[in-house]
Amino acid sequence: MRIIIAGGGKYSERLAESLVREKNNVVVIEKDEARAENIGSSINALVLNGDARDRKILKDAGAENCDILVCMTDSDAANLGVAEAARELGTKRVVSRIADPRDAKDFESLGIPVINITDSVVGAFKAVIDRCQRNTLADIGGGKFHIIERVVGKGSAAIGKKFSKVSKDIIPVAVCRGGKVVAKGGTKVEEDDTLIMCVPREKLKDVEKLF
Repeated sequence: MRIIIAGGGKYSERLAESLVREKNNVVVIEKDEARAENIGSSINALVLNGDARDRKILKDAGAENCDILVCMTDSDAANLGVAEAARELGTKRVVSRIADPRDAKDFESLGIPVINITDSVVGAFKAVIDRCQRNTLADIGGGKFHIIERVVGKGSAAIGKKFSKVSKDIIPVAVCRGGKVVAKGGTKVEEDDTLIMCVPREKLKDVEKLF
């Protein structure tokens, strides 16, 4: 893919490095001359020194024919300016970073998807905290399902039931007992077993009540 990154901050450089490793054709536009030289010497990509809001710079970068342009300057206003200029040149796909969630509407009015840095960071920390609280091993299906493990306590409603019949809301993965893993849904659950299962996010609270 032909990808243009407007802005040469640390996140932009990391993104460019990753895209280059995947054999994409990457162009970075950076306004600060020293920063542009730094990036140009560290990654195998074309680096242009200039303001990405300048249509001439965008044309030199190939904005009219690129597959996607990513606006990653440290200013929401500058990113909006880049996005508007790119759209006027006929760039089909534009995505932008924003720092202030209140600016999202300006991009959305142009039909430009945004990556909200604030929400993304908060969401990432919240996901880790939630996993710690719930002993969640992994999220799958875009967070719609959780792989969780639970130890069966005394008096649990799961005791005596086949693992596959503990609840219609779980997909059994494995029973851990005495240091061994029994990967069979037909295994009868005993006290102190550790159950590993897949649960829809909206059913987590219901499943919690079983243990």
